[in-house]
Amino acid sequence: MTLGVTICWILTRFQLLSFPQEIAEVYFVSSIPFITRPIDVVVIALFALAVSFLATIVPSMRAARMNVVEALRHE
Repeated sequence: MTLGVTICWILTRFQLLSFPQEIAEVYFVSSIPFITRPIDVVVIALFALAVSFLATIVPSMRAARMNVVEALRHE
């Protein structure tokens, strides 16, 4: 997460992604600004944690129903 915010800051600060002159004249912007707001970073981090947690539910429920002795016998 910190790496992504740092990369966005570097791209914006040094204007590494810029438009050619003819496009910049049409859209009135010479480079692409990457704006990272703290609330966006928090929402993305919480969403990633929620998806990770939900992805563990199905395997853990299957493991809870499994008989340990039978699982080890067939292993």
